[in-house]
Amino acid sequence: MLILPDGPLVAMENFAPLFPLDGSRFELMSAPVADAVGHYSPGCTSRYFKKENDELCLPQGVPFSWDVTEGAPLFLFLGRTPDLRGADVYRLSGREVKIHNLFPGSTYYWKLKGGKRADGSLPESSLRFFCTEKGVRTLRIGGVSNARDVGGYPAEGGKRVRMGMAYRSAKFDQITEEGRDCVKRELRLRTDLDLRTPDTEATSPLKGIVPNYRNIAGPFYSGATGIGSGSPDENNRRFVEELRVFTKRENYPIAFHCSVGRDRTGTLACVLGGLLGVSWENLSLDYELSFLSRAGTLDGSDPVRLVPDYLQSIPRSLSFYGGGSFRERCENYVRAWGMEEREIAAIRAILLEEGGESC
Repeated sequence: MLILPDGPLVAMENFAPLFPLDGSRFELMSAPVADAVGHYSPGCTSRYFKKENDELCLPQGVPFSWDVTEGAPLFLFLGRTPDLRGADVYRLSGREVKIHNLFPGSTYYWKLKGGKRADGSLPESSLRFFCTEKGVRTLRIGGVSNARDVGGYPAEGGKRVRMGMAYRSAKFDQITEEGRDCVKRELRLRTDLDLRTPDTEATSPLKGIVPNYRNIAGPFYSGATGIGSGSPDENNRRFVEELRVFTKRENYPIAFHCSVGRDRTGTLACVLGGLLGVSWENLSLDYELSFLSRAGTLDGSDPVRLVPDYLQSIPRSLSFYGGGSFRERCENYVRAWGMEEREIAAIRAILLEEGGESC
């Protein structure tokens, strides 16, 4: 994604969009992700499992093509409203491009614009539209494994978790320049929440493009009386400190990660989703998608073992705080460790939206 540059461009009147056609529909999920979403049962991702899996969770892109008769600069404007307000702008070369990281269940509008005319106006094509199928929004970020949006899941009360607000992934240490551009211009991140044990001088690989960096050593899974093992008081306080990052609107969009994006990251995603009223089945599905990534399978851990032995230890442990549903257990747990009702309400106000029908 590139911003339209200033200055005069060579005039170009002869161009036309060829694809996508109006009303085209696109599946963004990879085949393994679509399989897990459509036929979920605990451990189902084991059919794809091998140590150091390929990135089986990467999204499919939407292909665009056009016809041009001159070589002047050409720009694609792509947005989710017909007026293209706030549209992403891509500088094009050649005759085709594939765009990734779009939102599932959405209608997209697009047009092409060419070089400036003598009067300063931009010749442009007609407005086109296409739709993306509903599903989980996995992400393609250069140099980053196991990345996805935590939004999109139905929640209690007819709500849905808002997409484009919170992301989970493995570490950013090997992010490429292309990945940095994605973080800055597509995801527009404002907070990097690093759940790894802090170094003496912990810094973010996203320094310079993401304004806020928080490094909180994230406890994971659960012990007898809360999250993590070892020192329960310290672990539970740290875990609630992580959640407090999500109470402030100015922190969003937020990316949270550990090393591989499965355990510390998965525990935070699980309890955060629990507070929002996401079903246990969908929380379990979201956890298992890590096994369709390279980072999530580096240590050879199998989902058949980790789902019942580790992930399901979270609701078992939080039952110590009372409550029947997982949402109630999460609420009681965070209250017990100092989170106030207004903070829980703030998280829900920011991250929940009305469900409604998608494209």
